[in-house]
Amino acid sequence: MGSPDSEAGRWPDEGPQHEVTLSSFRLARTPVTNADYAEFLKETSHPEPIYWKDRAFNHADQPVVGVDWNGAVEYCRWLDPHARLPTEAQWEYACRAGTTTRFWSGNSDSDLDRVGWFSGNSGSRLHSVAEKPDSPFGLFDMHGNAREWCHDWYGGYGDRAAADPAGPSSGSGRVIRGGSFWNDARWCRSAFRVRDVPSYRWYNLGFRVALSLPSS
Repeated sequence: MGSPDSEAGRWPDEGPQHEVTLSSFRLARTPVTNADYAEFLKETSHPEPIYWKDRAFNHADQPVVGVDWNGAVEYCRWLDPHARLPTEAQWEYACRAGTTTRFWSGNSDSDLDRVGWFSGNSGSRLHSVAEKPDSPFGLFDMHGNAREWCHDWYGGYGDRAAADPAGPSSGSGRVIRGGSFWNDARWCRSAFRVRDVPSYRWYNLGFRVALSLPSS
């Protein structure tokens, strides 16, 4: 987990690289879409996302954006008792799909261009999910299109091996991963991480659902 010192575009908080062991889990193939979130709104009293009526962001197949961290957590609870936001470690493992390069597709910006929407190819707009190829793990839009909330409070990495890390017990910001249609390639790398307050809502920030699996 994390990036090597030699990686182009690396930020200091992406290190030190360290070994992580994860228990079994599943991750949704795409971010939660507006169509998905509409079902949640029909059955609950949760407020609409702030861009819900904006034609640029409310197409059924686009990732839902403008949802704060608490709204994402509530959606997961509504969907399934075992559903939740992925931990930061789970998210990076899923994004990498067994690779060690800047993107699961390779190291260059052209490799990102093939598999994700970012500032260099998006036309400055949010796209429908799954328009680009899926990863070796069968996941779409892990790089770009909409950034994604993770479960964890943001904190620094240690250099020791860890099992199922879930971040600090408290903090001021929750982890956000993945980059977006508005960000340049540097922000869309597998190791890139940023944070914001749980109440933060923005037009390039969504989420996807993880599912815990019982131990065998």
